[in-house]
Amino acid sequence: MLDQLLNRARECRFFRGALLDLAAELPPDDDELDQLISEAVAKRENDALVRIVFGALGAGRRVDARHLEEGASLFDDPQQLAVAAWHSSGDVPRALIGAVQHENLSIERNATALLLAGLWCKEKGNVPVPPELIVHARIQARRTGHNALADFQVAVLSDLLQDQGLSEVLDSMAFPSEEEGLPFAGTFNHASGPWRCCRRRRRNRPSTRLRSTKCAAALPR
Repeated sequence: MLDQLLNRARECRFFRGALLDLAAELPPDDDELDQLISEAVAKRENDALVRIVFGALGAGRRVDARHLEEGASLFDDPQQLAVAAWHSSGDVPRALIGAVQHENLSIERNATALLLAGLWCKEKGNVPVPPELIVHARIQARRTGHNALADFQVAVLSDLLQDQGLSEVLDSMAFPSEEEGLPFAGTFNHASGPWRCCRRRRRNRPSTRLRSTKCAAALPR
């Protein structure tokens, strides 16, 4: 049964109508749906996983965040990861930090996962920031200069967390100039879906703040 559903999901086209049709065929029991998602992650079925997750979320089903720990690398791009994480249930920050700790993500996706974890804590979950988030944010900050979009996201995370140690690391590195960083603001705003970007200055360097807005299940049209 699980293999049949994985095959069906793999063949599903990635647009709204097809995903909602797939959602109608998913197991009605939440535990069985959770098992199906676990199976997709374990078998590294990226196409099936993405379609099952978005179909389930579009139908208002519960998707547990723990699947992100092993499954974050299976999403097609940071935009998909952002939307899936923002609408998942459970301990989203811990799952995203766990995904970074597994070292299966690119530098850019590491930064996306950490920023999502911070945003969830500060603006959606209203929960304390896990110490591990600070640790990995500082590690990520020491890698600046290799990926401008990743650098931009770490800068946003630094502004969000207001951690002195993280700020000091960024100050000591080749922090992107205003001209280099700003073009990526629109790119990340488009990718992240649930947020809007705005700009302000702090300590004579560019800084960006993300604020949550009304969320809705973001399915392709």
